[in-house]
Amino acid sequence: MGKQPYLRYFTHPHLGRLMGPLEALHAIRLYQSWKNTGCVDPDALDQSDPEFIAAAPAVSLKELEAKDTLCDVKISDYLTAYEDSARLFFTFNHPSQFVLSEMMRRLLSAKGRQATDSVAPDLPEPLDRFQVPSVWSASDAAFQGDAFHIDADGAV
Repeated sequence: MGKQPYLRYFTHPHLGRLMGPLEALHAIRLYQSWKNTGCVDPDALDQSDPEFIAAAPAVSLKELEAKDTLCDVKISDYLTAYEDSARLFFTFNHPSQFVLSEMMRRLLSAKGRQATDSVAPDLPEPLDRFQVPSVWSASDAAFQGDAFHIDADGAV
């Protein structure tokens, strides 16, 4: 969540993940706008809490490092090394080919095998279906998701 501190799953205790235009992903700034006013203000995406944003990468990495200790193949060191120089994720759980190819190399290495293929930078990204508002600059942003419409009753 380091690059998307405002993106979350909303999970109901009995009904599971709540769905919306980005399936189970929700922008908490838009949710807060709706909760406070009864309307969704798109300008809410421009609001930010600098302290929250600054703390998010460290919190996220600490959680990942704790998970890594339980795994035979780790990735947190790679994410730390490239966190400021490469797009690592499209959402907090959709890694880019850059990350997937390194994970593939590490998995093969753990099994005593060597990766012979490299991922060409112009190949389509398999997990870029959702590209959501983030803390990246506007020049890096490309927002996309499933098509949706709002009917006359205001239902998605």
